[in-house]
Amino acid sequence: MTRVAKIMKPTVLFIEDDNDQVILYKTKFELEGFNFFSASNGTDGLALAREKQPGLIFLDIILGDESGLDVLKNLKKEKDTKDIPTALFTNLSTKSSREEGRKLGAIAYFVKTDISLKELVQWTRATMKA
Repeated sequence: MTRVAKIMKPTVLFIEDDNDQVILYKTKFELEGFNFFSASNGTDGLALAREKQPGLIFLDIILGDESGLDVLKNLKKEKDTKDIPTALFTNLSTKSSREEGRKLGAIAYFVKTDISLKELVQWTRATMKA
């Protein structure tokens, strides 16, 4: 009997509080062959990052009553999540938030209106080599 190796799909986690955006990104990423998980706040996002160990996290900076930059600090502090590449994905396009994100360990900074879904998936695939 021949054994077939199980091919693992690349996994992304979006920490985003806008449900309409989550649905849009989920649909596109799943159609492109990714496993997709999402959380609407930092606490749930951190828990999912620990549990799912995604290949890449997209993190919004403005999350209801908390800052995505604080979430990034927590991700980078924890042993189980510190090595997961994290890209900031936000509508906030200030120089100070870009610099702070870079200092905290973000691998990229995207302004949502400046990148198409297709480009985001292409960047993700190249970054994850998926």
